[in-house]
Amino acid sequence: MASKHILTKTEQRASIKIRTVLGDKPLQIHENLVTVYHGETLLYPTVKEWARKLKAGRGSIEDDPRTGKPISSTTPEIDSQILELLDISPQMSVEEIALILDISSGGVHTIWHDYLE
Repeated sequence: MASKHILTKTEQRASIKIRTVLGDKPLQIHENLVTVYHGETLLYPTVKEWARKLKAGRGSIEDDPRTGKPISSTTPEIDSQILELLDISPQMSVEEIALILDISSGGVHTIWHDYLE
């Protein structure tokens, strides 16, 4: 019995690129990926978006580099700084703490509620 092979996102994008060059429509591409790989594929809107980008001239099938801060701002240092600020001024808002520590309000909120309680 053949083992089930799951394509990586990059491999699926390569398939999308080839099929787009051959003139296949995104829906056809997606249906064929689902048929061959039993649903372990990119969602149709993603296939459609990649087909659009590739048809418009995008050469790379790799993800674009991401900019900005990392998703997680949680470090022991940040945790202790938040505690220190709250000790000094218990009424301080999430937004004020975020501004002082130069992290997102969401990051402060997550640390405050998930890690410090």
